[in-house]
Amino acid sequence: MQQKALQKFVLPAAMRANVVTAFGVDFEKTYKVVNDMPLPIKSLDALAPNDVLINVQACGVNPVDYKMASGNFRPILSMNLPGGV
Repeated sequence: MQQKALQKFVLPAAMRANVVTAFGVDFEKTYKVVNDMPLPIKSLDALAPNDVLINVQACGVNPVDYKMASGNFRPILSMNLPGGV
């Protein structure tokens, strides 16, 4: 059944991405939206059986995003924290 669902889905030529080009500097200078970012896979055949392909319709930038990019969480992010997903 999964294969039938994937056969109907067509990969776009490129994707739109929110990109931070540098960390520890002014967020407004390093944040940009890229409209023609290459996809991480070239075809649906490149997906492994346990891979998940997600079609994101909307996203946003939260306060924690620009604080991390500005370097405000550097002491926390450099620590090895236990856990996992």
